[in-house]
Amino acid sequence: MGYKLIAIIFLVPLSIGSESEVPLSTSQLEQKFGQGYSVHPLTVDCVVSQSGERYDVVLHAKPNFNETLIIVRGLGSCIKLELQEFARIIFVDDYSTFSSKVEDHEPLAIRPNYTSFENPWKSTLNHPQTNCADPNSNSYCVAALESKNIYPPIGGSLRNEPVEKVIPFEFRVRAVFDRPSHYFTAGDLAAVGMINNISSAHPPFPLLTEDDSNVSFCNANNLPSNCAPGGAVSHPIHLHGVGFQVIDMGTRQQYANGQTGFRNSTKLPVVKDTVIVPSGGFVRLRFKSCNPGYWFFHCHFEYHMHVGMLAIIKVGNKTDMIPPPPNFPKCGDYLPPVY
Repeated sequence: MGYKLIAIIFLVPLSIGSESEVPLSTSQLEQKFGQGYSVHPLTVDCVVSQSGERYDVVLHAKPNFNETLIIVRGLGSCIKLELQEFARIIFVDDYSTFSSKVEDHEPLAIRPNYTSFENPWKSTLNHPQTNCADPNSNSYCVAALESKNIYPPIGGSLRNEPVEKVIPFEFRVRAVFDRPSHYFTAGDLAAVGMINNISSAHPPFPLLTEDDSNVSFCNANNLPSNCAPGGAVSHPIHLHGVGFQVIDMGTRQQYANGQTGFRNSTKLPVVKDTVIVPSGGFVRLRFKSCNPGYWFFHCHFEYHMHVGMLAIIKVGNKTDMIPPPPNFPKCGDYLPPVY
């Protein structure tokens, strides 16, 4: 099986999402890894992370500081609740000779409120409302990160490679009054998650180990009875089985006008497996379909996934995939025999 270059375009209608911001009160963060893939370091004041995202950072303490706070704040729809948690970081020259004091373990006498460390000049990485096309901004979209040398087929730049398949995806959540059993409900309303206006349900058996020829696959031209046609927030979208390159991102208006921030970038694209698709925005990804299998593709807000914002991407044919072991049990037959 040869490699096929896949391009994916994500679009999300305009609304407000929920994410977490990690600022430091007196220090800075140097971001070095994103979801296990190396990037050239970028120093910022805080990092925004949604479900499924991971970042490795180095803390740069300012000189002559003995203590600081690291704060995790809820953003988006959590702002009105002023949700936050924080911890004290104590700097020591030699940990082997450090002796903690009782007060080091005591709660702060004065707890900071939600806006105590607001700074309009702070630099932020990965905030979904950052204008990716603003060259004067001191904040950064993840597409501004540059990969270190990562071996192909995941690494290397795919920006200008010929693409064999382009797959557009649009994500949205809507509220309905009918209440299917597998949807999250709140009072008389049910939340329905959709990709391209299709709310997916899990297949009745594991596709990798059983015959999938009779499974009803949904698309715009094929809507069997169990495919429900289609609100919006920013979504952390996760793809199993392969790392993808973030080629471009921004607002839908920038996408429509061809005025995106990374259209002509020459950087090695950052490689991730989860990316925030901004509310009212888009992300363009590319990856090589080099890992045969059925790969789960979903929003990492768990309830969005469980109410239908998911898909399965099939790479290759059954003959390209690792076969199940001999006598591997079929679905519904996992219990051992009773003697």
